[in-house]
Amino acid sequence: MEEYEEYSFINNFNNILSVEQEIYYLVSKVQNIESKCKINKKIILNLVNNIPQETTQEAPQELTVSILTTNTFLFEYDTDIIQLNNKYQEENKYENNEENEESIDEEDDNKYLFLHKIYKKLARYLHPDKQRTHKNTHFLDVKYAFEQKNLSKLIYLSVINKINLDILESEYEILKKEINNLDNYINKLKNSVFHSWQTLSEEQKEDIILKYKNINNLI
Repeated sequence: MEEYEEYSFINNFNNILSVEQEIYYLVSKVQNIESKCKINKKIILNLVNNIPQETTQEAPQELTVSILTTNTFLFEYDTDIIQLNNKYQEENKYENNEENEESIDEEDDNKYLFLHKIYKKLARYLHPDKQRTHKNTHFLDVKYAFEQKNLSKLIYLSVINKINLDILESEYEILKKEINNLDNYINKLKNSVFHSWQTLSEEQKEDIILKYKNINNLI
């Protein structure tokens, strides 16, 4: 059984769980998947850099490409296509009309106000001066999540500490988008080589290592 399967039941109970609880379980799921990916990433880095698995003295060179997708047998990953896509996105990100730009700005402003509201409530409740009966280490986590503008992590911390956020009806739309973003990120991780490494054949692994070496000019 995979590490994050314990959270899969939420897919069948979305109508029962609150939005905050759903975000809590999705963030937990992300943390478990990321942990697995980090372990496999280190294995791949060592193989790309020809470092024996038992050797830890020399840090492996970081890869230019962070995630390879596993949608096909050969795991096609064309750096020229990546560069073209990046160029296209760069050229077109300023082509939105004024109405769309205003809508995006307003959406960002609303999200930041919501983020700030949650941060203030969590920081006030979890501040060391307020926690005289026990040591709560989540205050620094809250501060860091706010600095990173990580709304999902703030919601996660509110559920852990059983803090009612008094969320308004309009703010639930923001949280629904967070859920969608988390789902997309989970799918991206699950489709990465770092996630599926242990299930691949030796031939597939060798092909991936060769591609990584080519991309990073290590051959």
